[in-house]
This record gives sequence, C-alpha cells and structure tokens, in this order.
Amino acid sequence: MEHYQSIFTHLNQSLRSGNTDGFKALVNSISREVLFIDLSSSSLICGGQAYPYLELHRFLKPLSIRYVIVVQAHTPFPETSLLPPSWLRLSGWGHSLWQAYAELYALNEISPGRTSLPLELKVMSKTLQLCRLEDLRKAFRERNIVNIFGWVYNQEQKEVTDLNTDLLLTLDEISLYNNPEYMLS
Repeated sequence: MEHYQSIFTHLNQSLRSGNTDGFKALVNSISREVLFIDLSSSSLICGGQAYPYLELHRFLKPLSIRYVIVVQAHTPFPETSLLPPSWLRLSGWGHSLWQAYAELYALNEISPGRTSLPLELKVMSKTLQLCRLEDLRKAFRERNIVNIFGWVYNQEQKEVTDLNTDLLLTLDEISLYNNPEYMLS
C-alpha cells in the first residue's frame, strides 16, 4: 500500500510543479507492475506502452501487475448514460463498492435537469466490471494483485483525486478473511 501511496503522491506533486509534459507522460514513466486503464481513450497503459482496452486479458494471464488504476479525465463530452446498478450487482468481493455505486447512481438519476453524470460513477462502473472478471477475482484472492484504485484527473487543476475504491473493496476483503466463503458467494 505504501508503494501505491508514493505513486499517487508523486503524480500529484509532479503535476502541480508543472515540470512535466502532463499526466500521460507521468503515467508512462511508472513501472510495469502498474496497469492504468484510461477511460477517456479506452486504452491500457503499462510500462510506458499504450494498448487497446481489448488487450486487457494480456495483463491478467499470467498476472504481471500488482496495481490496477482506473482513471477518468475531465472531457468536453460528458457522460450521459451508464450501466444501471442492477446490471453490475456483485456479492462477495466488490459488493461494498456496488452499494456505493447504487447510492450515487440513484442520487444522480433523480436530479432534475441533469445533463451529465459525475465522472466518479464512470470510474466506479468500470471498477465493478473489472471485479466481475474471474481472473482478477482469483488474483485478488491469491494476493497477486494489491487492489483496484479509481482516480479522476482534472487537467485544469492539475490534480488527481483518489476515489477510494480500494477501501470499499478492502471492506469485502475483511469479510472474506472472516468468512472465506464470502468471496465465492
């Protein structure tokens, strides 16, 4: 967890200092044990290389990554639709994140005059989709992967915000530790 925290802190400090060519340049400089999923461009970034999202399976078998970070940057084209919570429902690992997603989705669905949905929902939705992948569930269960983290990148403010998706997933990990059948349910 300390390594993740140092990555997050380094990125934010570098962005604020202005001594960088931007977020993508910084991400490209991070080691191969970190897989960034860039939702703005539907690409994967690992070890300085970009890959199409469709190549995700490459990174899951055999698992060569320890950290998965889902990133959404502010874009001029706001998100107007997402998968409803009922389609992303999870039990076991991912259930606490699903509950938070369902609550935020409901709050934003009923807002009158809303023309876009928060970027946080898009990051949470993708994280839930990742939690459904059996290879990733197995890697987490076997402690080959540390966690899935969610970020929103604000280019104007030169800042990355951590959505704490990992903490919600860790709640489920604690339940798993106390009851090994929890993850399998």
